[in-house]
Amino acid sequence: NEAPSLSGGTDTKVWKTIWKIRVPPKIRHFMWRLAIDSLPTKQNIARRQIPIDETCSLCDDQKETSMHVIWLCDQAKAVWKSVPSFSHLYQVGYRSSVDLIEAVLDQGSAFTIALFSTIAWSIWQRRNKIRVQQPSWPLHEISKKARELVVEFFNVLQQPTRPEVQRHLIKWTKPPKDCYKANFHAALFENNNT
Repeated sequence: NEAPSLSGGTDTKVWKTIWKIRVPPKIRHFMWRLAIDSLPTKQNIARRQIPIDETCSLCDDQKETSMHVIWLCDQAKAVWKSVPSFSHLYQVGYRSSVDLIEAVLDQGSAFTIALFSTIAWSIWQRRNKIRVQQPSWPLHEISKKARELVVEFFNVLQQPTRPEVQRHLIKWTKPPKDCYKANFHAALFENNNT
């Protein structure tokens, strides 16, 4: 079971599009890792010869793969099926994360793609927080919170940029005759009274 290459054909399109998703860089990076199946899932850890129970900690039913955690686990399904723009994707049986990502990229608007990416990232973050017993968003709030993050990010992107300030070039000039220029540096230290 090898990770997708993302080196040619359709994969190149997916690869390039992932880096253009309108989300914070950490979420784009997450999507890239999801697409190439390099998230530290239990299956990927076991592949590195580290003895670990590969069963998903959230459902205790299947192997914990990237596709399982983000899409196939009952807890992930509960989130995705609550969002009408993604629930229909369950009518197709995707073989890998990159196939799923490609389907979303092909059919979605910039907002929908950003929402999918943010929900997927939020599901992964919830999984990680549960593993280390930290508080996390409840399942029923993930899609709402993810939507709020995307709206906030899009609003920031739409704010006008500040006009560029004209800066005057300051050039060193030789001092007039019979004058000297001196540069000095001083430091004050409270403890030494100097």
